Amino acid sequence: MLEKISYGHSLVRLLQFRCLIVILFTVSTTSFAQNKLLPAGFPADCPMAQPLLKKAVNNSPARIYSDSLAKKAKDLLSQLNKENVLGAIAILEKADEIDSMNAAVFYQLSSAYGSAPRYAGMLKKTGDEKSLSYFLTAFS
Repeated sequence: MLEKISYGHSLVRLLQFRCLIVILFTVSTTSFAQNKLLPAGFPADCPMAQPLLKKAVNNSPARIYSDSLAKKAKDLLSQLNKENVLGAIAILEKADEIDSMNAAVFYQLSSAYGSAPRYAGMLKKTGDEKSLSYFLTAFS
């Protein structure tokens, strides 16, 4: 009886091994779309054919000052209490006035307004609306 079980088990293992060999052979010989050349007449200015460009870094004085204010606000928001949350909101709104294109400032404003109803006594609806507004601005 033990020999039949051992033989059956060996047969199953052999079939599994053969299936694995067939799968590996199929995968190694199949060409996927990424490996194919572009067809003749394909537009050369297509984004797929262009290398990715790095974004330009904004090193303007306004951005540098805005980033430093955002860092101060981030430090305040690391310890949540009424004074810190309200202080961070004031600092971040000033940073927004200085550089209105700084996504990090909008993201931190979203976080600060999200914490304001709990820690600063702001109405939940007001905090949620402002938080969502700044969040969407940060990622638009």
